Amino acid sequence: MLLYTLPPEIILNILRYCDIKTLYAVQLVNREWLELVRENENTVYRAATVYHGFVGPSAGLMALEDVSKSWVGITRAVGKEFKGWKDVCRRRFEVEYNWEGRGTTPKTTLLRSTGRDVHRFKLDERNERRFVITTHRRGGLKVVCMDTDTVLFELGKHYVRHFAHCEYENGFLIFDRFHPHSLEIWRLQDEWEGSLPPTNIIYRPDEIQLDAPRRYLEPNTSLTNPGRGSFAPWALFTPEHSPRAYRFVYPTLLVGSEWGQELYLFDVPSGTLEEAIPIPMEAVPQGANGVHINYVELGARHAFVCTPLGVLILSRHQHRADSQRQQNGHTQPNGDTNRNADAPLYLDFPSADPGLRIPQLVRHYAARMVQSFGPPSNAAMREFIVTAPRVPEQSTALVRLGEDRQEFTAVHVSPDGKDFVAITIFGIAYFVRDFERVFRGEATFSEIALRINMGTSALNLAFENDRAVIQTHHFLGYDVSGQIHGIFVFNLHTRPPYEVIKTHPHPSQLLPQPAIFPQLSANQLLYFRNPLPLRLVSCLKMTKTAVWLDWSTRALEEVEGKVSPLPEDDEFEIDGDRMREEHPYATRMVCRIDFAPQEPSEEAETERRYMHMQF
Repeated sequence: MLLYTLPPEIILNILRYCDIKTLYAVQLVNREWLELVRENENTVYRAATVYHGFVGPSAGLMALEDVSKSWVGITRAVGKEFKGWKDVCRRRFEVEYNWEGRGTTPKTTLLRSTGRDVHRFKLDERNERRFVITTHRRGGLKVVCMDTDTVLFELGKHYVRHFAHCEYENGFLIFDRFHPHSLEIWRLQDEWEGSLPPTNIIYRPDEIQLDAPRRYLEPNTSLTNPGRGSFAPWALFTPEHSPRAYRFVYPTLLVGSEWGQELYLFDVPSGTLEEAIPIPMEAVPQGANGVHINYVELGARHAFVCTPLGVLILSRHQHRADSQRQQNGHTQPNGDTNRNADAPLYLDFPSADPGLRIPQLVRHYAARMVQSFGPPSNAAMREFIVTAPRVPEQSTALVRLGEDRQEFTAVHVSPDGKDFVAITIFGIAYFVRDFERVFRGEATFSEIALRINMGTSALNLAFENDRAVIQTHHFLGYDVSGQIHGIFVFNLHTRPPYEVIKTHPHPSQLLPQPAIFPQLSANQLLYFRNPLPLRLVSCLKMTKTAVWLDWSTRALEEVEGKVSPLPEDDEFEIDGDRMREEHPYATRMVCRIDFAPQEPSEEAETERRYMHMQF
């Protein structure tokens, strides 16, 4: 029996298990197949979005407008909502190919209203929000519209301290202040009623914070007629030990204490202290009172602390703060009797494994980044090959030189809390998959971690949507001949979308291929290789369709050919690392590198792309 003689319902059910390339080939068989697919286009391609993982299995019945809202980066870029499920597939494929450097050149945009001295920033791409929050080297805080590049809200530099860090998610903004060293929490004003926070919030704002909208709000914004992007005081968190580093993953704020003695988990919407986790004494270096905290991260079930020696991974819900501690901050936390007594309280990554612990061995036996041969597929990206690690050779050495210090600078965990990426000042990137297996005693870190030697110092990291972006740079005065530095995009290909991109085979690639991330690919962003502005990058973010960082207007104009490059010996710094504020490269604005398709394609162009895509 010929397949197309079956009832249409059965054929459509079969097509649910076909990828896009097969669907395209089916339509080339004869006119009957072509008409069948076209008459049922939305049904066929809606199933294809589930097959490829563009939407989850449970989201197969979601409305098209809901998909548009979840991918506002795409629909905003072309100025049109999705026209149908085939259009969803087409644009999602284009985004994936652009991230791989095989599609169109990403569009680079500077948000000039963010100012000239951006230090940290946060993003809200939700359709009804669409703004960037920035703090600044000289103080102050701004909220700037992504689409119009206009200021929506601004607190003056006399209120928000110099070099303040900030966190934001789901309408809550957090930034730090001195005197006393506390964390201010503000909330989007249009998400709650009234000018004062609810009375049930324990850590209430003080008079200074409550008076800030009247005294320090810049004249170009107003809280009397609040609009999009306007914030109002919500809470003030002053922990027992001054905060050093903090990370907000809604609804929980993780705070590391200044002297590395304790971690605090603070529920931001309710304004209460959920938990205080003491740093295990076994993790504290000999002769010290606590660990030196470089960075903190919050996962679904664990808290992460970057230290000079490693990354501490501590189980959440070890301790619950009782009501007395929530009120006065002096009672010791109670143990959580629901915790499995046999499970370890914490892990010290990379642990005692010499192959991961000793920096010299880590660099020598790590995978390497090698530039791919041949011309780049677009002017803004260059593919790099991630080679497999060398096979360790036997050694008869009785002693080793050097300390165990690796100086971890950042760590980020996947939303499901299973995978993480960590980087060190010495240029090693660790890609760790399903690390909870180590907690359960099913694996060691050396079995689940891929180490990549970036060649130069790794300073900033973003890890979202099965991708990692790492910024590296060299220290001035060091010989960096033959070394690479810049912004690198790693596509891990461990989660949906599936069967969209097939990685390029490279005969020169060392074997065996790293089994932990067998489809890993890497690309360098070519517009961001100038070492002088690169070393000033202080913030790096990633969304579904873009990479964001603070960047120099002058440096971008140079690569675009608008101005001549500055001479390499141009005076750049004074007093060691301190930069000259008037130097052109010291002007830092928020920069967006957008991988979304910028123009809607015609139907014929859509078909051509499907035909030539490699699956």
